[in-house]
Amino acid sequence: MAKTLLEVFSRLTGHGVPKGNIYSTLEVSEILGLDRSRVLRLAKKRHVGQPPNAARRFWLFSEDDIEEMRERKTGRPRKS
Repeated sequence: MAKTLLEVFSRLTGHGVPKGNIYSTLEVSEILGLDRSRVLRLAKKRHVGQPPNAARRFWLFSEDDIEEMRERKTGRPRKS
């Protein structure tokens, strides 16, 4: 299945096969310790990952995408 995910990722991005592994939304949520919906919100906000055309709930992420989502500030924003 990993080979299939790599093919899908390269076809969606238009680039060659990325370095490292490709992870699904569920796998990234387990790695980061977040809900699946929070992973999707972070991905949309930070413009990382690739949504397959058929199913918008299951995105594909490279290792670089996971590292970008890992760095985040905790707590509430300060009042202006």
